[in-house]
Amino acid sequence: MMLSPELTAAAQALGESLRRHPLVQAYHEAVAQCEADREAVDLEGRLYVLYTDLVRRQEEGEVLARAEVQFFNDLKQRVFQQPSIRAPRGRAGRAQALPRGYCR
Repeated sequence: MMLSPELTAAAQALGESLRRHPLVQAYHEAVAQCEADREAVDLEGRLYVLYTDLVRRQEEGEVLARAEVQFFNDLKQRVFQQPSIRAPRGRAGRAQALPRGYCR
């Protein structure tokens, strides 16, 4: 679908304005810090692999052992305690964790 030149120009201006917004810049800085943190990348990857395995097994009717669920919960807690994933308070004063998958 072809967009009019006016609409294209307006969309580009909006994108540029958003890119310069302090919250968007802070978000991109937090993602870059997270990606540079090898431990955070490793922990998040391990959590994702374990999560998908546990979900698949549950969907197949398996009852998970309490120890497996506790191991998952402990790993999840370690992941979200990583400073680069927790993301420091930005200029807006709000602390936010990065969504899953942004630390790879």
